[in-house]
Amino acid sequence: MPIRTARPRSAGRRGAALLARFLVVLLTLAGTTTVAAVSVAAGTVRLRLEAPGTFVMYNADQGAEAVNSGFVLPVAVVPGNTEPARNIEVVVDASGLKGVARVTDGSGGNCARRGDWVWTCSYGTLQNDGESMPPFTLHGVAGVRPGDGGTVAYTASADNAAPVTGTTRMLVGGPTLYAPGTQGKVTGLEPGRPASLTPRFANPGRFAAEHGVALTITAQGSLVLTSRPRNCSFDPAFTTAWCLFATQAAPGAAYRTRTPVTFTAAPGELTGTVEYSWSSDPRRPGGLTVRGTGAPLALVSEGPAGGGGRASAVTAVETTV
Repeated sequence: MPIRTARPRSAGRRGAALLARFLVVLLTLAGTTTVAAVSVAAGTVRLRLEAPGTFVMYNADQGAEAVNSGFVLPVAVVPGNTEPARNIEVVVDASGLKGVARVTDGSGGNCARRGDWVWTCSYGTLQNDGESMPPFTLHGVAGVRPGDGGTVAYTASADNAAPVTGTTRMLVGGPTLYAPGTQGKVTGLEPGRPASLTPRFANPGRFAAEHGVALTITAQGSLVLTSRPRNCSFDPAFTTAWCLFATQAAPGAAYRTRTPVTFTAAPGELTGTVEYSWSSDPRRPGGLTVRGTGAPLALVSEGPAGGGGRASAVTAVETTV
């Protein structure tokens, strides 16, 4: 089901909602049975909240410097309705985040703050699709540890739909893991011939990666990943891999894969890139439905973590085509 981006609610929609309410009042005063019919029709419209069950707000080592506006609340109309869901509103209570995050206004423009921790967001009128908007921006606080968190609660309602409620557990993530700061380069790669790279990372912070680490690799252009370790999941085209390691990366330490990751180029393209990143929040992304069957990819220590690094490392590839 498509989810639209947020947009301001039009004056026409507000006028239509006011007119509808005025007609209901008139019909009630007139003593007609039409009001009961309106009530029955309202039961055919249902809303569905599509927010995640858990959300990582920021990494523990980021502390008070962390800023994240990526939390959004998607609301959709359940298929089969006979009329639009009119004047949808979502009330968001973030008071459960006291002590683990600060919150400021979101970037959508359709959410109004109703107190220190409560927002009311206007989603307008929806027929058979959905809409999503960020109710607030999250800011880190000092002194937190990985796994600290709180719960955000929210309720969606409409003029002609029953309220639905939901919660999301908001967590402080593990340490930030950094890839090397220098960009790699492969030149003269013949289509069909293998090339390789060795992913590396450092954990310069003061927390261990208690839940293990994950490696994400993305090949673009004409490149295809040919390594198929069984602790990795791939998309059907083998251009994206996600690999899970049980290694609890120690603070102040650096690591690399024991064996390289291999890839090849298809004919007809001149350039491509291979990009990889590491995470201490090992949750597999969607769409990676193919499990590798080869020997598992393992990690080995490279000694103390050095300075610098980036969120991801990119290797540029040039072919002989």
